[in-house]
Amino acid sequence: MKKIRLLLSLSFVLGMISSLSLNTAREEGKRNNATSNTNNVVLNLTSVGLYNNTAGTKDEMTYVEYAKVLTLNVGDVLPKNEITCSSPNMKFVTWCYTLPNVGLPTYTDKVVKDVNVYQAVFEPTINLIENEIVDPTPTPTPTPTPDDDNIVRYYFTDKPWWNADEAASYIYAFNSSGEKNASWPGEKMTKLSDSKDANGCYTWYYDVDFSKYTKAVIARGNPDSSATNLDWGAKTKDITLDREKNTITLESSTAVWGDPGCDFSLSVVEYN
Repeated sequence: MKKIRLLLSLSFVLGMISSLSLNTAREEGKRNNATSNTNNVVLNLTSVGLYNNTAGTKDEMTYVEYAKVLTLNVGDVLPKNEITCSSPNMKFVTWCYTLPNVGLPTYTDKVVKDVNVYQAVFEPTINLIENEIVDPTPTPTPTPTPDDDNIVRYYFTDKPWWNADEAASYIYAFNSSGEKNASWPGEKMTKLSDSKDANGCYTWYYDVDFSKYTKAVIARGNPDSSATNLDWGAKTKDITLDREKNTITLESSTAVWGDPGCDFSLSVVEYN
């Protein structure tokens, strides 16, 4: 996020510099409307911009040092593909202009009425502080899969009273150091199937990271994980996680609310 904010900040600074330079020229009476022909559009390429790989030259009418003058009409699209940058660490973004008594630049991609001079806006493709290349599409950190050495997929089979009112199952994984996978009641588990088994039970699953957690509690919760009240009052007793036993089965056939929690059993089950 710091890098993204830095890029936005740098782009804004370039726009502000452009704004100041345009305002100064305007105050000297040698800006946008210096020429009576409103079709003469002056593109300020700046010192790093290129038009069809050619740098700009000084325009005597507007005193723009790095100008490219084109004949365009109001509403015409300003050149984009023709604009490149002499610096490999910068890229062209858009055009901007400023109006009298307006401090901030206005960004545009078309010719605007009564505006003859447009400033090229560039942004860096590197972090200028750390001199690191910025990847516009960074690769996200992959989510661990059940095939990873420390990841074990745990299953939980509930009871009809537990899944009444479409209640969901949450897992609260933790260790003796106080680390936990989420605040109570934990993270919502995923249904193995949208259909109940012959006994009216759902089976849920969650991938537990054994490098972090040694214990867990399964909690009955709100099916809407974005809701404020997630805890729906029932939970299992503390479960000591066992890499060799992948299934937790709720054994309390009738509702048990609060402490000490519901009974459960651990077993090994093969799932398709």
